[in-house]
Amino acid sequence: MRNGKERRRHPRAPLALPISVNSNGSIVEGKTANISAGGLALLLFEEAPLVKDRFSVSIKIPDRSWISVVCEKVWAGNIVADTNVYFAMGVCFIQISDEDRETLSSIVDDYLLA
Repeated sequence: MRNGKERRRHPRAPLALPISVNSNGSIVEGKTANISAGGLALLLFEEAPLVKDRFSVSIKIPDRSWISVVCEKVWAGNIVADTNVYFAMGVCFIQISDEDRETLSSIVDDYLLA
C-alpha cells in the first residue's frame, strides 16, 4: 500500500494451497500465503534454485486438479510463519490461461464473501 491506496489490481485472500515450484528442472514444494487472480505470495520449505526471475508454479485447487502458471519474482526473503522459517516470494503471473485466472478469481471471491 502506498499513500493509503492499494496498488494491486486483484483482491487477495490469505489461503494456504499446496504448490510446486519448477525452476531449471528442480522442484521445490511449498504453500501459498495469499493468492489472487494476478499473483501470489508463496512459502517454500527450502530456497528454490532460481536460474531466472521467471519460473513455473503448479497450484493445487481445492476439489479440482492442479493448475500451472508462469510467474515472475517481485520480492523474496526469509520469513517466520506458523513457527517455521520459510523462503518466501511474492510473484505476479505472466502466463496464465483465462480459465485458470477465472478459477482463482472465484476462489478468492468465495473466501472474501464467506
